Amino acid sequence: MSQLSGNLTARMTFAVYGTAKEFQGHAGRVYSFLKSLGCKVYAVSRDGAEMSGDRCYPSLASLPIAVDVVIVATGRKLAAEVVAEAVKEGVARVWFQNFNASKEALEISRRYNLDVTRGCALRHMAFRGWRRLFSPCYWHGLRALKPQPSGATPRYFLLPALAIIAFTTVYPVFMVIYGSFKGGPPGEPAPFSLDGYVRAWTDWWTIKTFLLTFALAVPRVLFGLILAILLAWIVTRTNTPLRGLMRHVIWFAYFLPVLPITMSWMVLAGGKRGWLNQVLMSAFDLSSPPLDIRSYWGIIFISSIYVASLIFLLIAPAFQNMEASSEESSWVLGASKLTTLRRITVPLLTPAILGATLLAFLFVLASFEMELLLGSIKGIYVLTTFIWVHINAVPTDYPAAMAMSTVFMLVTWAIVLLQLRVWRGRTFVTVTGKGTTRPVDLGRWKWASFGFVMTYFAIGILLPLTILIIGSFQTFWGSFDFPWTLGRWKNIPTSPAVLRSLKNTLILSTTVATVGTVVYFLMSYAAVRSRLRGRQAIELLSWLPAAAPGIVLTIGMLWTLYVGIPGVVKLLYGTLALMSIAVLIESIPIGVRVMNGGMAQISSELEESSRVSGASWFRTIRDVVIPLLAPTLLSAWVLSFLWAARAVLIIMFLYVPSSTVLSLLMFGSGGVSASGSAAVLGVILAGVMSIVAILAQVAVSRMRRGTGDVGLLG
Repeated sequence: MSQLSGNLTARMTFAVYGTAKEFQGHAGRVYSFLKSLGCKVYAVSRDGAEMSGDRCYPSLASLPIAVDVVIVATGRKLAAEVVAEAVKEGVARVWFQNFNASKEALEISRRYNLDVTRGCALRHMAFRGWRRLFSPCYWHGLRALKPQPSGATPRYFLLPALAIIAFTTVYPVFMVIYGSFKGGPPGEPAPFSLDGYVRAWTDWWTIKTFLLTFALAVPRVLFGLILAILLAWIVTRTNTPLRGLMRHVIWFAYFLPVLPITMSWMVLAGGKRGWLNQVLMSAFDLSSPPLDIRSYWGIIFISSIYVASLIFLLIAPAFQNMEASSEESSWVLGASKLTTLRRITVPLLTPAILGATLLAFLFVLASFEMELLLGSIKGIYVLTTFIWVHINAVPTDYPAAMAMSTVFMLVTWAIVLLQLRVWRGRTFVTVTGKGTTRPVDLGRWKWASFGFVMTYFAIGILLPLTILIIGSFQTFWGSFDFPWTLGRWKNIPTSPAVLRSLKNTLILSTTVATVGTVVYFLMSYAAVRSRLRGRQAIELLSWLPAAAPGIVLTIGMLWTLYVGIPGVVKLLYGTLALMSIAVLIESIPIGVRVMNGGMAQISSELEESSRVSGASWFRTIRDVVIPLLAPTLLSAWVLSFLWAARAVLIIMFLYVPSSTVLSLLMFGSGGVSASGSAAVLGVILAGVMSIVAILAQVAVSRMRRGTGDVGLLG
């Protein structure tokens, strides 16, 4: 019998601690019993107990070896002193006998994170059948007490908080599935039926749109991934000039709002009136425009720029932290810089790259504004825009829309589960403490790499942003045939709609960012640092919103209001509170990914040191974890703020005129075309987001300067 109790086995070394009197009774029997099992056991007694043929040591310090477990066989009055002596000698486990665990002894055990077991060791003697019922040792039992050090994660706090998050996230998704089996719109009585699935998936247009959604997503993610890897390698692994500036330039691309930038590209390359087309047609005497941004390749081109910036944000820290020893070995063996990148660097960083790629793929599947503006006129629909059309049709076919949403959600969720299963348990060590992270010397090619990044900035950011600013001063955006005007800008300070939308945007974004950061922290801490049972489910829960695109979540919210929670419609519908909840749920995947990256960089030894010193869990979080995690918390906050500021689809069906935000006001002004009013609103929105992003970048850089931490915005 090797297993004694809980974590205690017969292979461990024991010290039975008792008085001379106790060694004549219970302590002596425990000592003899453990010896009979073949355990290595020592007797310890302060008053010189006599053991038949065995030495009895006066203290734990006098033992010839360090023992694994101290068995406290003294009375309750001496138990605390024995535990204190065990702590002093570095013993990690104590085993109390016969209810002798005093309050003081247990307090010391908890304070120093000892593994505590309570109950009689003699229960393992050969008590068989009904005779065991007459043995006091049997009834004393072996009630294993799991370690509960002062500062252990308070389940009474984490579990309710996580339960609320899970309910808020899962319930709308459940209502989408529920609504797909109902035969009518939300809030109206209707029988359960499969008619929605039949109408949706027997329609060739639905199947074509479903296939096209994935067919368009693959090249966008592939091109964006290749571009992101090159950008991350240049900025973090080479000696390209102005690398710090280039890092800021790249992440700025992700923070710009999609809607106004897409409108700018429509002005640049949208048919014969596009500025670039006019220049090219005039220069090369062309009869037709060479560029058409309202096409498959136009969607792929613009989306790849955004995908590259997103993947760059997520993989740049991994590139930065990777040691150069493997790369140096490759160079010594004669491999070129690009060969080393392809065969050494990228394979070593596969987990980080695949995780970022999966997240980008799911975001591309859920994309809406770009596809609507660039594809709807040409009859190019992806599933998000196709569902949007069904919901806005008269009469609205809710069951078919919900059936499409359900299948779409299940397929994307299957992709998430497949990725998590494939990489479960695999580890790729890139930081060993033995190498360096010095940059690769590109020689003369460093200026070529500099030009490559600047070209990305000029095409992806500077050109459309310039067109956006110019358009805000034109009578008709994109036309030079009319005089320029300041009229729209003059009307801004006196426009109630714009001022109200700006105020609502700031409230919505600040609420989502603040509450969201707390939610991301709790989910990440529970999944990465706690010992809660089922914490793996929290990681899966954090992926759920990514598998349910914005159009699906907003439909689920509607069904939740009208069907799932009676009486809540009048209370929440059209409020910024409901809109904040929807946007927060949608932002969970990227927020938790950011928080996980920062959480993994903090050694658990720091928390353990705080707990051993007697600090509570809340104090450990406040004084140790949060200060170390401050740059990551701020990064998550600003990402959530910017995410909320540019949200359109997730709140499109949840607002009323009094809760309109800038992104919705701009969408209503431009629709599927570019207008001067939309340009002005786009400049305002881009300006607000840029100011917040720059201030956050400065703050994060200062925080990281003192810690040497390399993170998302560092």
